[in-house]
This record gives sequence, structure tokens and C-alpha cells, in this order.
Amino acid sequence: MAIEYENIIQKMITELQHAKTEQHNYAKMKRHIAKVHVLSELILDEELPEKSADNMTSQEIKAMIGNNKNNMNNQQLGKSSLDADQEDPGSIFDF
Repeated sequence: MAIEYENIIQKMITELQHAKTEQHNYAKMKRHIAKVHVLSELILDEELPEKSADNMTSQEIKAMIGNNKNNMNNQQLGKSSLDADQEDPGSIFDF
């Protein structure tokens, strides 16, 4: 980030001090609090750096890819059910 968090936090503290001194004037106090809100959004809305594939753990990779044995079994089951459907020409759903 171009602006360091320390600078943002210092500006937030300054605005809070101004808001504290303006407690008798609601409109001015609210304006200073709104500035604190905007400054906090700078930090909260900052995009986090994306995790690259190099930083991924083996567990994360396995979770994304899945278990190859399970995938193979599911593919074989799907293939055998298609074969069974093609072998039965007397189905009532054939048009």
C-alpha cells in the first residue's frame, strides 16, 4: 500500500481528538467521525495479496484436486450406467 498504516492511524487519532473537542457541536463532531470512518475503510477495503500456487500446502492441493481413486471410480460407474442404458432398447422413455 502506498500509504503506511501508521500514517492512516495517526490521522484517525487526530480526527478523533477533533471530534472529542467538538462534542458540543453535533454536526462538526459527526463530520470528524465520518473522516475516521473513511480512513478506516482505506485499511479494511485493501485487497489482500492472492495466494500463489507456490505457497499452497499439499493439503490445499489435495482438497482442490480430490482423491484420484474416487474420481476414477465415479467415472467408471457413470460409464457402466451409460452402457446399461444403451443395451436396453425396450425402455419406455425411448422416442
